[in-house]
Amino acid sequence: MRCLMAAIVTLAAALPAAAQPWYARGDFNAWAGTANQLTDMGGGHYKGTVSGLFASDPNTQTFFYNEYKITVDDWSINAPGSNGKVATNTAGEITFHLWDNTSWSDGWYPNNQRRVGYDDPSVFGWEVVGSFNGWPATADPSYALTDQTNGLYHGEFLMNPGFYEFKFRKQGDWANAIGADFGKDSGNNGFRVWSANELWKFDLDLPNGRWRAYTDAPSPDWDKNNKVDARDYVLWRKNNGSQAAYDVWRANFGFSLPWYIRGSFNNFDTSTPLIDQGNGHFTATVTGLTAGTDYEYKAAHDDYSGAVPGSNGKVRADANGEIHFHFYELDGGTWTDGWSPANESRVGYDDHNLFDWEIVGSFNAWPGTGDPAYYLTDQGGGLHTGTFVFAAAGTYEFKFRQQGDWGTSIGDNFGNSAGNNEFVVANIGDSWTFELDLPHGRWRAFQTPLVVMGAAVPEPASVALLGFVAVLISGVRRRS
Repeated sequence: MRCLMAAIVTLAAALPAAAQPWYARGDFNAWAGTANQLTDMGGGHYKGTVSGLFASDPNTQTFFYNEYKITVDDWSINAPGSNGKVATNTAGEITFHLWDNTSWSDGWYPNNQRRVGYDDPSVFGWEVVGSFNGWPATADPSYALTDQTNGLYHGEFLMNPGFYEFKFRKQGDWANAIGADFGKDSGNNGFRVWSANELWKFDLDLPNGRWRAYTDAPSPDWDKNNKVDARDYVLWRKNNGSQAAYDVWRANFGFSLPWYIRGSFNNFDTSTPLIDQGNGHFTATVTGLTAGTDYEYKAAHDDYSGAVPGSNGKVRADANGEIHFHFYELDGGTWTDGWSPANESRVGYDDHNLFDWEIVGSFNAWPGTGDPAYYLTDQGGGLHTGTFVFAAAGTYEFKFRQQGDWGTSIGDNFGNSAGNNEFVVANIGDSWTFELDLPHGRWRAFQTPLVVMGAAVPEPASVALLGFVAVLISGVRRRS
């Protein structure tokens, strides 16, 4: 009986949780209600048709657009990230498709979120527009896509060296466009061309909610670290690369994708390059800002690869209206200095000395006002530290915060809206030290020994060991 029950429990654990209903919501149903539920088609595919809408008419160039999302009832899960946009077909209908998977390895994008698509209304054609053709306001026949039927559009175009951003667009009209997450207002897509006259291919798959841009031309960046160096040559040798691949590597040897500091002070563009100071350290100074004003920021390449911190950082302009940034590039691997974040490049800034810091967390109920018991001490040079004794054992989450103000905080990836940091107090009365290093864009928390009269208090296990040694020595002496 016990074996049977164990088997039943194991089987129950292996069964998937019941899928929750998905609904099509948009300006066609006031973004509410459960009338437009999608049908589970199996394999993570859901499908549903919204009907009774105004019909588009390509003969008169009359199109009726609807913004949409596919969502669960309470909106806790929805896709795409930005609102999608679609025209009705000639019958006044829209048929939606949801693909319930958040990790894709098929070479299409988006590749880390659910995909939402729709049956092609077949009332207009598509094109690609971008920085390679100046983002034209009118249609550019040179970059028109060919209708492959069933909602698939394809185009092949020769490109010259450079990095380019682009979107898919209704031919000649920004009324309907598709960006990185398949939404109408999502970010631009991007690709890099290494050689002259590279043939690039673009695919837009409407029912499957996906797109891709790719080339068969060789890339010199074999390890995908945005640099062309000797390591790429080694990989070319190991993989029996072609002569053409070698020629591209040689032509681009020494290339290193530039870093930029991008933020609300420059519309997150590439107008402020980070200057290489050597040994992976880059700096940039932003001037002409409003003193005492907060600005969001990231360090990123022109194609937004390697953008850090993961969530935007936040920093206050100093009394001179300046921010002095420092960037430390992690070229593969992880940091081994015991600080966090440990597995990505770090970006910090000179301390503006306009406020001090504290730690707040589950140990003091995330207070809305400052808690002097957990204030950090300014050690100078942008280093803020504090050592605190915890009265209860447990696992605690915390963040660094401007004293008494959630306007600026630092989480696990050094971003302002990053996840909580965590530490574990094993015993009542354990002492922990917290350090925030602003210029180096890093933090750490570690257990520290209690000190009494200038001597470290040993742990209980050490006390027991010392007692055992004392008894042993005493016994030896008695026998001598």
